[in-house]
Amino acid sequence: GWLQMMTMAGILGGLSLGGPWFDAGFGRLGNPWQAAAQPVWWLFGISLAALAAGGLMQPTPTHARPPFHPSLFWQHFPQLRETLAERGLRRACLGVAVYWLIGSMVAAMLIDIGLFLHPDPGQGGAATVASRLTFMIGVGTALGSLLVAAVSRRGLQLGIVPLGALGMAMTLGLAGLLPAGTGGFDWNLALLGIASACYLVPLQAVIQDRAEAGKRGRVLASMNLLDSLAGVVAVGF
Repeated sequence: GWLQMMTMAGILGGLSLGGPWFDAGFGRLGNPWQAAAQPVWWLFGISLAALAAGGLMQPTPTHARPPFHPSLFWQHFPQLRETLAERGLRRACLGVAVYWLIGSMVAAMLIDIGLFLHPDPGQGGAATVASRLTFMIGVGTALGSLLVAAVSRRGLQLGIVPLGALGMAMTLGLAGLLPAGTGGFDWNLALLGIASACYLVPLQAVIQDRAEAGKRGRVLASMNLLDSLAGVVAVGF
């Protein structure tokens, strides 16, 4: 829960700050490319600091390094087939992929909502709206992750997963009925974040728990591959 909260706080926190930062630069400079370049250079410097901080992490035993061969470019797909062959892991990995499918679609729709409320590209403001809506989801996701961590402190509670799925469905349906730009719409997105954390955190925990120690890295790589494919499908859809 804590790991998922920090990950989501970073992703959604960046999305929340990016919009106002871009709009402020766009209003001052009048050039969208220059407005986007400033945050990118700051992030580049922050990334170098994070890279240096990585040197302070506790080292772990190294594995044998296999020689380079061309199959490294496609071996994730056989590993994905191996992971999906196990019923429990298959269900959990597909469940996580469904989350990223929905999440990527919602992220694209938030940008559309910002453009709907601020249709004039010369005035700006659409990015700030999209960031505010993303921030509301982020707050809910952080709170939901801590909630799952508290409920599962004596053991993983998979019964939260269907409740989270039901909550996601209800809040997404309600988002289609509430008028965009209102307080009710924003707070409904916070509830969506709480429900999504209740859905996602136990699934990711059970994948790491059930994967055999000798192939846990391959299982997690397979999960990430499936998540990336789901994101591509979502954006295309």
